[in-house]
Amino acid sequence: MNKADWMTGVGGIVGVLGIGVGLWWADSAAALFISASILHDGVKNLRSAVAALMDSRATTVDGSRPHPLGGAIDETLRALDWVSDAASRVRDQGHVFHVEAFVVGRDGMPTQAQLQKAWDAVTGLDWKVEDLVVVPVDELPEELLPGVRGGG
Repeated sequence: MNKADWMTGVGGIVGVLGIGVGLWWADSAAALFISASILHDGVKNLRSAVAALMDSRATTVDGSRPHPLGGAIDETLRALDWVSDAASRVRDQGHVFHVEAFVVGRDGMPTQAQLQKAWDAVTGLDWKVEDLVVVPVDELPEELLPGVRGGG
């Protein structure tokens, strides 16, 4: 908002000064610049809002890449002695994350104690992991596999 305020203020000043020095089109050009800036901000904010409503994949603060906590969760789960493979979905829900962690056990279905240790290990990684579900599966969901569209 602050950036938009000073940009529109400067644009308006430039337009009025342009008219003052005889450039009859300066005010229209400044108005076009201001409207393009407002439209750009609106589209950017709309994208952010829609992504938040859709529980988008957690990304870094600048939104340029997936949040590194997702990889750390998968590594932590794979390091457990009873896990042969693991993958997770990390969803951004404001300042905390919702995590669905899928684990494939080495010897079939894990015990309640093993699942609790997995839950403790992942929630101990970072305070952002507020909501965690550990799901034992026979094989990882296809969309979470590398090389599959949308996979990690």
